[in-house]
Amino acid sequence: MSRFDPGTITNRLAIQAGMKVNRQTILGKQAITDFIATHPEIFEKIDVDSLAGSEMQYGYTHQGALAKIGFKEKQIQRIVIESKIPEFTRYRLNVAYDGSDFFGFQTQKQGRTVQSELNRIFSDLHQYPTICQGASRTDTGVHALNQVVHVDSPYRFSREKWLTILKQKCPKDLTVTDIMPVHPLFHARYDVLGKEYRYRLNLSAYDPLERMREWTVDNVDCARLEAELRTVEGTHDFTSFSKGFKEDNIRTIFHTELLKQDSRVELVFVGNGFLHYMVRILVAQLVLIAKGKNLATISELLAEKSRKHTGKVAPPQGLYLAKVIY
Repeated sequence: MSRFDPGTITNRLAIQAGMKVNRQTILGKQAITDFIATHPEIFEKIDVDSLAGSEMQYGYTHQGALAKIGFKEKQIQRIVIESKIPEFTRYRLNVAYDGSDFFGFQTQKQGRTVQSELNRIFSDLHQYPTICQGASRTDTGVHALNQVVHVDSPYRFSREKWLTILKQKCPKDLTVTDIMPVHPLFHARYDVLGKEYRYRLNLSAYDPLERMREWTVDNVDCARLEAELRTVEGTHDFTSFSKGFKEDNIRTIFHTELLKQDSRVELVFVGNGFLHYMVRILVAQLVLIAKGKNLATISELLAEKSRKHTGKVAPPQGLYLAKVIY
């Protein structure tokens, strides 16, 4: 455990830090410093789990309020203080699903989604409407090996009992692989530090049995594919590889990798965040370059900051959410 007080907090605040105290939001280092100076009693003796890089840390104030402190490069980026203690237990679920028959993760007015199935399961269990929150809003047809979801429940079952109950209630294309109680301020989506996506390619003959789990392509130069994949790493403006308008298209890709087993290839992308369709557009362009059908490089396409030459999107069935990093 680490202990924080008004002095240690203000000394480690990032310039663009944000803070939420109950329903009040304070933005910027100076504004937060001023708030702490006028309300020092709130910030005396805040105990959170010990620092580990840029992980979000959870704990309590000496007054018994909930506390969450987020770090990046040892600076405090985010503080949340909540005086109201919830009556329910918050659980973190690890979820896997075959996305073939889902219209994505997020609940929609029409169409079956992963979130709507989970909401139905827990609402039926609780006998009142229950909302589950997910880490990633995967699109129609996209699969997940390890999606993370949180839900609040009045029940305090053991892990084994929870898994038994959920196994009985989940449909065949959706399963909960793990469940654990977490701090009440844990948020599956907002506390994410990074994600890992994988895209599966079949470089040989079309396999009808795997048609909903991979993209079949031919005449691919794997050496060039891997070389271009490496250039995705780093911090870039990914406007050329995103669908729709977003004010901030800058993302950091920490790691990429090409994994090959016989005629199957997996392209691995690990980053702090991904824009809509970003991985699928990147994969489409990587394949075109590796087939010799696109003479531009990934670096040149990034520099364009335009979808003019990146219109093709890889199909959803080859994409997997592999991991969520906290």
